[in-house]
Amino acid sequence: HPRPTPYNAYTEHPRLTQPEKAPRLGYKAKQGLVIYDIHVRLSGRKHPVTKACTNDKPKSHGVYSTVVLVC
Repeated sequence: HPRPTPYNAYTEHPRLTQPEKAPRLGYKAKQGLVIYDIHVRLSGRKHPVTKACTNDKPKSHGVYSTVVLVC
């Protein structure tokens, strides 16, 4: 498999990509404003699991806190 190209979370744009849409999103043509493209990783919801057993799922799959059962 080819390796994925590295992607930065923040990418600065030298100029607007959609000039007609920018004012609707709050952009004002002032000195000092910088446009960034931000990559946000998507994920599902996390949920508490008993004894932190995620049943061989990847490490990032859903443990907010551990629930300890006292019998």
